[in-house]
Amino acid sequence: MTNTSNPVEVLNAHLAELASAKSLYGEAADALAEATAESDKTVAQADARGKAEVAEAKVRAAALIDAAKKSAAAELSAAKTNRAEHLNPRIGEVNGLGGEYAAAIQAAVSTGWSTPAALRGLGFDAPKPIKPVPVPGSDAENHDQERAA
Repeated sequence: MTNTSNPVEVLNAHLAELASAKSLYGEAADALAEATAESDKTVAQADARGKAEVAEAKVRAAALIDAAKKSAAAELSAAKTNRAEHLNPRIGEVNGLGGEYAAAIQAAVSTGWSTPAALRGLGFDAPKPIKPVPVPGSDAENHDQERAA
């Protein structure tokens, strides 16, 4: 601002300063808009990268879960086969059954049947559960004696 007594010159000086300030404000607004656009672009790129990484992680996790399920199924199948190979030959020996019965029982047990169910399926009486023998002096023995009396 100049030191002059002419009011027109003072007013013109103020208008010039105002125009300069308005120009600076416009430049600052433009710079802010540019920075905001750049920031929005950076955020959008980061968001897209994050979404892509999440999608990739989901695919990897699904593949790992699928592989774990297949491995568990294979281990279960191998365990059933090992169990059947270990137990089934003894079924024929213990029950005195011949080859075709032992093979039928072995096939039934390998598909998940229990040995008694396999025997019932072949027309044999399944083994009955053994009744526990009371221990002398136990409550079970006393109860049996009371019932008998």
